[in-house]
Amino acid sequence: MVAHSKIIRILPALAVNQDGGCVVTDPEGSTAVANTSTVSKDGGGGGGASADAEHDPYFELVVSLPEIQVKTNEEEEDEMVRLRCKLFPYNTLETPAEWKERGTAAHVKILKHSKKKTVRVLMRRDKTLKIRANHYITPFVELKPNCGSDRAWVWSVPADLADEEPKQELFAVRFANAQSKSHFCRSLYGVEN
Repeated sequence: MVAHSKIIRILPALAVNQDGGCVVTDPEGSTAVANTSTVSKDGGGGGGASADAEHDPYFELVVSLPEIQVKTNEEEEDEMVRLRCKLFPYNTLETPAEWKERGTAAHVKILKHSKKKTVRVLMRRDKTLKIRANHYITPFVELKPNCGSDRAWVWSVPADLADEEPKQELFAVRFANAQSKSHFCRSLYGVEN
């Protein structure tokens, strides 16, 4: 309570006089009048257009940061397919279990490692680049059409690494059109055969 009253007593009182100038009264009772003769009605200084022409808003850099190369682990892989789609993992933790949309529409890629010859499915969110799906294509991956949609596939993977821990997942992916859906299927089975 005492601290608040000290703060209030320290703050000066502001008022506007008849000429439009500011009058400041401090806690001891002395007053001061602010000079507003050079301030124009539009809020600029009294210097006019010449002061604006001379103003140079250049600032020296305080700290310079070096450019950093970010490693995505895609450097040694060749991109075989890149299609825009929405990904829906089947969430069994909720009751009742349901399909959950994992982020907004993004690009799903099929990547083939140049040395190891392994192939994986990778999907990242567009702006944050957070991984939404990351799993190898094995003979166990079987695409099944989603009931009621000519643009979607469903498949199960034994170990998806999107959350950095292997987790069995059931995915559904919905493409913008049927041509993208069939192109994804041809690319996936072309890899397996």
